[in-house]
Amino acid sequence: REREDGDEPDVAALNNLALAAAVRRLGGELVLDLAGQEIKTTGQVSIYLFDDAGHALAFARKLRAELASQRVELRIGMDSGRVLLFELAPETFDIAGSPVNLASKLAQDTGRFGVIQASAATARLAGVSGRTATHQVPAGGVIIEVVEL
Repeated sequence: REREDGDEPDVAALNNLALAAAVRRLGGELVLDLAGQEIKTTGQVSIYLFDDAGHALAFARKLRAELASQRVELRIGMDSGRVLLFELAPETFDIAGSPVNLASKLAQDTGRFGVIQASAATARLAGVSGRTATHQVPAGGVIIEVVEL
């Protein structure tokens, strides 16, 4: 999620809380329609899990469009593969695995606001194409093929 660089720390913290609440509310509504699951929303990061790449992309597009209409831009990263999902407490989850790490890096390290970045494999699973780029992911030097959607 985008933040204003000139925000005072207290204002930025309140803006982040309000934005997290808005994303959680909107994401919670959208995710149910597409057979997904909200894993967590903390600070400026939200993680959702889907069994179907097409559903995940539809969710990302709807979430991006709805928030853009409210003048909030997102950086979204998507990857696919096996993950470890575990319940920390009733209805409180966390997730781990390479797809989580790569999606996070796509959003936070190479992403641009207003753009969905998916690994090439995920784009193929979703049956879509877009502008393809190769990125070297910071902190590890992994080179990946990315599709901007």
